Amino acid sequence: MSNKLKILITARAGSKRIKDKNISLFNGKPLILPTFLAAIESNITDEIYVSTDCPKILELAQQNNLATIRRPSHLCKDTTSSDAVIEHFIGEVCSPKDTIILLQPTSPLRDHLDIKKAYNIFLESNDTVISVFRPIHHPLKSVLFKDKRCSPLGEFSQFGRDQDLPQIYTLNGAIYVFKVEEFMKNITIPMIFTPYVMPYSKSIDIDEPIDIKIAEIFSNHIS
Repeated sequence: MSNKLKILITARAGSKRIKDKNISLFNGKPLILPTFLAAIESNITDEIYVSTDCPKILELAQQNNLATIRRPSHLCKDTTSSDAVIEHFIGEVCSPKDTIILLQPTSPLRDHLDIKKAYNIFLESNDTVISVFRPIHHPLKSVLFKDKRCSPLGEFSQFGRDQDLPQIYTLNGAIYVFKVEEFMKNITIPMIFTPYVMPYSKSIDIDEPIDIKIAEIFSNHIS
């Protein structure tokens, strides 16, 4: 196996909050389809893999000429970590010098340009790249609830000015770019990384049924 860029799309059959979430309808089509199309249209590699235990997702992947990896049942539980799935993928098709772009189908508003931009940042920085967004409400202006009372979180006041607070971003789960050799050091994606900043409007992560409705609204306003 030569050293290559590989895109990994992970999508198990089950889901806690939304039945068959990864193939639930988003704008009238399976939720996973925008991720398939974004990976293909990024045109940065012809090695795109779908790791799943779902027959319908396997069929949809094959219809789009994507390589498939049948995920073993012990890696399809609610408690299974993404790291375990990535490790299995590496063991199946990767060489130590490969690079992986991980895409999760629960980020349907991430498009091919986002993938290309994140990968370009990776090439320039030679560092792990993870997509993030700037939260609408600064988390340090939250309060801590304990013993039935609330108190300021840390040293910052609820009434402090936003410009006086440290700049903070939130992971949106859309794009992860990393080297196999870096992942294998601790069997996890490195969490000290170079960010690819996305707008909030493209950072909706599908977790609850209402998220699909919100993402559909945003999708109609993204040019």
